[in-house]
Amino acid sequence: MEALFEPASRKARALHSLDSSPGLYALYLKAGAALPGVDVNSDSPIYICKADGAGGLARRCHFRGGTRNHSPRKSLAALLRDELELEVRAFQNRADNSFKTWGLTPASEIKLDQWMHANLLLSVALTPAAAALEKALIRTWVPPLNLTDCQQTEAHLAISRLRAEMERGARNLC
Repeated sequence: MEALFEPASRKARALHSLDSSPGLYALYLKAGAALPGVDVNSDSPIYICKADGAGGLARRCHFRGGTRNHSPRKSLAALLRDELELEVRAFQNRADNSFKTWGLTPASEIKLDQWMHANLLLSVALTPAAAALEKALIRTWVPPLNLTDCQQTEAHLAISRLRAEMERGARNLC
């Protein structure tokens, strides 16, 4: 299973040509890059996810905008909020204006995009068995940005707390 994300396959997002094929993807920190409060080396993935729905890999590998619907971007935003001076925003239900979720302001989305392109590598593995492999890989690697389906380390708990703070801040904007 670990061979799915060979070191040679890890490259900048811009060097990947992604389409609607199903598969798995993993995010890695570039050598020398760091995340506050996360102790991981460049050989260990910081996030693993399947892409087996509509749009496949092209739709799931978010290196541009879309924090409100993308779990690893929310975790990165929570970890990098102070360093990048990220600003949260609330998204509301159209029907009743109640709080729906949180994301980042457009300017903050751009800052996070830039950080991701500068500091992360992407690895993809084309496979129709993505769903079956995803959980096993998460249990094996215990990536810090995967907040479910693995052992909860102190880093996982800290990220969950930071994300809850971001959500509280967004709720206060409603």
